[in-house]
Amino acid sequence: MADPSSLKPEPARAILSALNFMAEQSQLGDVQWREWFSRLPREMQTTPEGAGLMVHTGSRQASEFVSEMLLGCGEADVEACLIASMAAYGEENFPSASRYLKRAFELDLSYTLRQCVMRYSAQTARILGATRTVDEMSSWLTEHSKDNVDFTLMPATFGRKSILVSRRLRQKALDRGLPSPILITQGKSASVSVAAILASGFGLPTVLYALLSQRVIGPWLTEYLRGGACYTTHLDPSQENVGLLLKGGAAPIIVHVRDPRQQVVSLMEHYRRYPNQREGSLRTKPESSDESDLHELIAGRLLSLVRWIEGWVSASDDLNINFTTFEEFVTDRDRFLDRILSFYGGDTRYFDKAAATTEQAAVDYHRRIGSVDEWRTRLSASQIEEINAAVPNLLWDRFGWRP
Repeated sequence: MADPSSLKPEPARAILSALNFMAEQSQLGDVQWREWFSRLPREMQTTPEGAGLMVHTGSRQASEFVSEMLLGCGEADVEACLIASMAAYGEENFPSASRYLKRAFELDLSYTLRQCVMRYSAQTARILGATRTVDEMSSWLTEHSKDNVDFTLMPATFGRKSILVSRRLRQKALDRGLPSPILITQGKSASVSVAAILASGFGLPTVLYALLSQRVIGPWLTEYLRGGACYTTHLDPSQENVGLLLKGGAAPIIVHVRDPRQQVVSLMEHYRRYPNQREGSLRTKPESSDESDLHELIAGRLLSLVRWIEGWVSASDDLNINFTTFEEFVTDRDRFLDRILSFYGGDTRYFDKAAATTEQAAVDYHRRIGSVDEWRTRLSASQIEEINAAVPNLLWDRFGWRP
């Protein structure tokens, strides 16, 4: 990065791509990129990577860079369409965000799906919800999955070699007779760590069975349930999803939940760390405080958090659902391991506890402090009372939380 004037386009775009990804993950830190970027030729600044860097760092000139990018690339460039979608999302222009996202899917279904799952899951879910296009997108994906579902295999990195490695990994798991677990976790409940118990412990590659948390896709579920795979979701307990799981023969199911009081605090800190996951007007302002941010989350999200848990409890009347909690995971890890392994039902001769519990340096576990009762000192008495009043007695009794 010392002298951008001497860089050829290919290495310049590689550096921009790295900076872009770091910006998405709020990990730019003290990297001195702005002066370097300002000295790049304009045609490099307005590549998808350059425009993406402006979008993901919240630049006031982001729209200008995105407009120039689209003039240069047109809507035939899948990465340009994805960046344009994320830019529109940040500006809360959901119709445009949806249009660009749909165009990206049309250009390259496999690549776009991977980016939506690995990079833009929160944004994609919000775009689909805000534009009420879940049904439309689900139907489109179902139609395009009739003859081929290979694109539901999600290797850790994108490329032919990685795909081959994931295919071999799945075949090995299939040869061992390992089932594919339906593991549904609530947001901010140590989802990555809990998922690793089964995925890493049994060597199961990622294969999708649903479009993020929005909708189960029938052909994907059929392929997933062949076995030898693992995909953890925050799946919505909608009537459609419960019906599709029931119709597809998905059983047993593990649903992992967390005390709503601590979840609210953890969600606030998550958005502070990853502000790009929220649309513009909801991103944390410099002058924000715990009181104002918690008030906003409780007012806007509390009922949906509680209803998510209630929805899966209700669904257990029809589906074979086993519940686990974040509190169990934190307070007695060995007991939690034993429980989740029994719920999964795979042959434990193939379980590698070290692989299941050893953290990987390259994985973002979205962890902060992992507390079960930090809420006692972070929430005000009135906020605690408000949340307690919203939680039905059934949930207090079922999950051992105390008002």
